Amino acid sequence: RNPVARPDSPELSKQNINDSTLTNAKISIGTLNDLLTFESEEALITTFGASNVARDIYQNSEVEGTWPTSVLFLDTKNEVIFIWNDTVSFVGLSKITHSANSEHAYVSDWKTSEGIALGTAIPELEKINGGPFIFYAFGWNFEGQVVWTNPETHARGVYVALRIPEESRSKGLHINEVGEQISSDSEQAMLANLRVAYIELRKKE
Repeated sequence: RNPVARPDSPELSKQNINDSTLTNAKISIGTLNDLLTFESEEALITTFGASNVARDIYQNSEVEGTWPTSVLFLDTKNEVIFIWNDTVSFVGLSKITHSANSEHAYVSDWKTSEGIALGTAIPELEKINGGPFIFYAFGWNFEGQVVWTNPETHARGVYVALRIPEESRSKGLHINEVGEQISSDSEQAMLANLRVAYIELRKKE
């Protein structure tokens, strides 16, 4: 991964973020939804400091193409990617993403206003949905993507994807029927011990 430095940015700190890092911040790490209020990279820098905001190239596996993004707390457990409508001036927020990586796995200080965090398991998601939901099988672009069956939950605009932990993969529980939709209350899903590995919040029009 080769982040793109801003012309005016100092060297980015890659250490884990702690309370002392946010002493002068106007917003604390906690609810991801609060980050949807930012409308520019400049506002991010004003709040979190230039050393905690970098630029990177974002690639979506669902569509072709790449585009520049702003990244808050790059290469830490609290990394959040900001995708802008205007990728030249880095203004007009489109969405934010927060995902697990190999180094920090499911450890993060962020959660959505519903209580969804990296590592959230199926039982907690079913409580939020008001019952079982469905998700796409693994082994293709949409793998693990949750489809909320409750219209009210769907309307909140919270998009999550599940991942099979390594300990479950080793037991031969990998789901690989491409395109299949699986119910969260199925035996197959329960055995896989699935966890939230990706969270996306989209800015409402």
